[in-house]
Amino acid sequence: MIGPGVAVDPPPPPPGVGVGVAAECGVGDGEAVGVPELEPPHALSIAAHETAMNTTILCGTSFLPRRLTTAGAGLWSPPVRPITSVILARSVEIILTAPRSEPALAMSRSIARTRSSNDPARVLVNLVLQSPNTLLHDGHAWKRYRPARLLSDTRAALRDARGADFIVHASYLFLGTASVEQGLAPPLGDIAAAALEAEDLVLSGSIPSCVVRLGYRYGPESRDLRSYQLAFRIGRPYWAGSRGVKQRHLHSDDAASALLAAARQRPVGKTLYAADDTPASFATFMDCFARRVGNRVPLHIPGLMRPLTRVLIAEEHVQQVDLASADAPDRPRPRGFTPLHADYRSGLGQVVDAWKGG
Repeated sequence: MIGPGVAVDPPPPPPGVGVGVAAECGVGDGEAVGVPELEPPHALSIAAHETAMNTTILCGTSFLPRRLTTAGAGLWSPPVRPITSVILARSVEIILTAPRSEPALAMSRSIARTRSSNDPARVLVNLVLQSPNTLLHDGHAWKRYRPARLLSDTRAALRDARGADFIVHASYLFLGTASVEQGLAPPLGDIAAAALEAEDLVLSGSIPSCVVRLGYRYGPESRDLRSYQLAFRIGRPYWAGSRGVKQRHLHSDDAASALLAAARQRPVGKTLYAADDTPASFATFMDCFARRVGNRVPLHIPGLMRPLTRVLIAEEHVQQVDLASADAPDRPRPRGFTPLHADYRSGLGQVVDAWKGG
């Protein structure tokens, strides 16, 4: 996209939380904003118990939705070592990595809606690789998530998972395409190879685990989608790719539901998939969004201009919109998972409605 970004300041830490713990993760894509990032990118414990009507947060990260944090005011208790955990008493204990990232915001919404059970298992949901799993950042997030980081963050998450009973590793659905299996050209080929190695690290580890490969995420918490909204409103063009190359997308709420379903199922050694039921090219997806926000004739950057757009449009993005992730498997799904937004049009409608509702 050729358009301005939207700056979002990180929220202030809640009373009683030290600066080192509150600042170690950034907002949005997990990058630090105005503060140094610590490795591994984890944060403090989040403990919750579910009453008959709602979920009460006892300790948590300051970037959870307001409805989750208000009940826990004054009860913050950062641990000695930065880790992250969400506990539903009498239910599955969910441990989140990268808790202040956009994927974790969707997870927190789903956790708030989760009904408890009698299952006491401690499940780590590894989100550290999910920030770049979207087509909305024009490839630039991959500059921060180089192949070496994908592996180092995965190893860090595995070290912090000691004591967990199970790991759900969130990965990328596009890894299942024949193009990836045959070998993609760099730089996306190097990213895919590292992501596959990260899956192997998790599945071959000492803790029982599974992998859930997610379609390209989008949702109301996406700062990149907000940037597109602004760019469309002022009529700026974007790199759309071919309409004939279809992608598999996934609303962030459905991504969270799929991961929680896998946490309840705990299928040892399995690779599962989660995407909506309506593959669409990036051009079709974004044109639909443009019309939703008032731009009836969204402009595309002509392919002939590619040499002039290399600073604005990363090569990874060009490769991804030309990679038909719709050719990747989308089954088996986590048991009990069905996307609420089975069509991207429904999902984008929810995004715009959520923004209108504040």
